[in-house]
Amino acid sequence: MHAARIVLLGAGRVATQIARALTADPSGGRLTQIYSPQGRSASRLVAQLAGGVQAVSSRVSWIRLRIATSLLSPIEAIAPLAQALADTV
Repeated sequence: MHAARIVLLGAGRVATQIARALTADPSGGRLTQIYSPQGRSASRLVAQLAGGVQAVSSRVSWIRLRIATSLLSPIEAIAPLAQALADTV
C-alpha cells in the first residue's frame, strides 16, 4: 500500500511544524505540495524542506492536484468544519 499524498493548505507556524514532521518521518504520508495564496510563504517553507515538495500558489493548480490525488478532505467539507469551529469561539 502506498503512503497517502498530503497537501498542506497554508504555510504558517502550524504547517511548518507538520511539514517538518512529515519530512522527518514520512510513514504517516508523503508531503507533496504546500499551498499559499501568493506562494511566497509556501516557497520559503519548501526551501527549508528536503526534496520532492512543491510550492503551489494558484487555485487552478490546487484544484488540479485535488482532482488528481483525491484528497481525503473534500473541499465541500471545509465550510461546515469552519462554521463549527467559528461557533466554538
